[in-house]
Parts: sequence; structure tokens; C-alpha cells
Amino acid sequence: MPSKGCYSAPSWAASTSDSSIDPFSLEVLKDGVISNKIDLPLHNTRSYYTLGRQEGTVDIFLAHASISRTHAMLQYRNDGALLLFDNNSAHGTSINKKVIEKGIHHRLYVGDMIKFGASTRLYIVNGPENQTLSAINTSATGTSSTISTSAALEQASDDMDTGISLGHEESN
Repeated sequence: MPSKGCYSAPSWAASTSDSSIDPFSLEVLKDGVISNKIDLPLHNTRSYYTLGRQEGTVDIFLAHASISRTHAMLQYRNDGALLLFDNNSAHGTSINKKVIEKGIHHRLYVGDMIKFGASTRLYIVNGPENQTLSAINTSATGTSSTISTSAALEQASDDMDTGISLGHEESN
């Protein structure tokens, strides 16, 4: 596992000059409302974004005490996929409510919801239609248009309405 704070793009990373890669974006969901959109175009100098609370050092500033200084990376792969790498953060990262293993890359799909540390903000992945889980599973080629995240918003809203679950069935 790489040491905390050190990150180098892997050999399979996207080329920064590859104009065929369709960009992703993140919608920031706070209190059930989209509060911001973060565009993720492929950098001219590198194929990843750093996320964390060390303002001025990271590409995407995340302002919550439970978020590490350099908490995670969003890495473009040479086939156009976007991956999430938890940089051995203190309080972890979740994709679709599942805590991910630190120090390895995890594939993201359009519609996935990311949570960093104990922050209540959710980050909804937007991107090319051919990067949805169903498109990948059916090997559909899809188009390069960006799809809506209304289904993800409805799911997030439903999750908030049902309250907190500790993963145990209630007995009557």
C-alpha cells in the first residue's frame, strides 16, 4: 500500500493528450439539494484530481474535519473510466454506502454516490452514458452524452426519509 500522501499515476492512466476521453463531473448533494457541480476535465499535466481538506494543495477542497489533508484521488483510466483511490485516509471513503478498501483503485460508474469521511455531503458521479454500470454490464457502446442523475437523487432522498439504519432488522 502506498504511504499516506504519496500518489503517482499508474501505468494504465489516461494520457493527458487523449482528446477522445469524455469528462466526468460530480454533483454535490447537501441536505437533499444539489449545491454545486464540479467538472472533471482531463488535466493538461496529469490524469488525476486530488481531494482533501488541505486548501491550496488539493484540486478539490473538501471542508469537513473528518476529511484527511489529501483524502483521495479521482483517476482517469486509458479506456475513459474514472476510478477512486482512498489515500489511506483516517476516516475512509464510501461508494454507494459501502466503505472501500484503502490504497487501491475502485471503478466508478455514472450515478454512483461517494461519501468522504463523516461528511454529510454526497458526491454524485455524472458522465458519459457508456460509463453507467448497465452499459458496462451489457457491453453496450452507448453515446458520449451526459446522463441525468435524477434516479440517484430520488434514491438519496428516499434514503434520507427512512432515517438511519444500523444494518439490523428491527423485531416487533
